[in-house]
Amino acid sequence: MRAADGRELSRGACGAAGETVVDDEIAVATLARAAGTVVLGGSADVWDVATVSGRPADGTTVTFELYRWRTGSSPACVDPVWVSGPLALTGPGQVSSPVTIVPVVSGNLGFVQVTRGADGRVLARGDCGEPAETLTAVPELAQTGGGGSWRLVGLAVAALIGGTAAVASSSRRAG
Repeated sequence: MRAADGRELSRGACGAAGETVVDDEIAVATLARAAGTVVLGGSADVWDVATVSGRPADGTTVTFELYRWRTGSSPACVDPVWVSGPLALTGPGQVSSPVTIVPVVSGNLGFVQVTRGADGRVLARGDCGEPAETLTAVPELAQTGGGGSWRLVGLAVAALIGGTAAVASSSRRAG
């Protein structure tokens, strides 16, 4: 602030909250990932990947929250079963959450990303149940397609045919 004669009467501090503009022009797209198929009753290694567009301001972070809900019911993101620590967003590119292990899958799994400014203010929060953020748990038979059982049946049939052919061959020689 200056007087009419040009003298400086007061000067604000550099970086004062009321004098600072933060450019939060970023976009974050996310994709839930799993090591293999997520099977009900099994364990699952899961993680989330955020693709950042734009230039995040210094101190911008992202955290990943993991939720679980029963298969066939509406997504419910109330109490996370896991939350990552804050990961710095330093520019455009990808940031992955740490891999977390779900010891026993009891329903669908879904991530929600939360992007915060340096002051802790939420800049963006993903929606609960977004298709790209949901890992649908399947029953074990749906995952294997019953392939394991059919393979055993196939081997048994092949052994039976092979055994029958061997018996028929030895019967012809004896006669």
